[in-house]
Amino acid sequence: RRAQHQPEPAVTDTRELIHFLRARLNEEANRAAAAPPGPWSMDASGSITAADGTKVIYSLGGTVNGRTSRWPEKPVVDVLTTWHPKRAVRDIAADRQTLRELEEAEISLAASEPGTPPHDLMTGAVSTLRRIAHRMAERYAGHASDGGQP
Repeated sequence: RRAQHQPEPAVTDTRELIHFLRARLNEEANRAAAAPPGPWSMDASGSITAADGTKVIYSLGGTVNGRTSRWPEKPVVDVLTTWHPKRAVRDIAADRQTLRELEEAEISLAASEPGTPPHDLMTGAVSTLRRIAHRMAERYAGHASDGGQP
């Protein structure tokens, strides 16, 4: 089965795309900095606990219609303990590096003479990094700064 392709974001200029992505990464970094530190884990009571021992999400349990349940359930716990703030900070740093590499490749492309091997190489690098940046921007489809469009 072929993966469903998402439309390109409304931003087409590389500088605008980088600006848009840096703003979103800054928002994510601010949210990660405001959260209890990671990594997070599940304690014996089933609560999600930060690295410093702070309860991030308290476990709730009970019996409804004869069924005993606990929240958060394992799939939720798995997501929360994987996507904790420390992980977010690492992901943001990697994305910021990709944007720096795109900027550097754009500069090298502009400085190289068309029809030469360096120009051909940098054309491919810029094209690839632009596509990666567009894939990064897909995460933010529907963001208010993008007109709320999906």
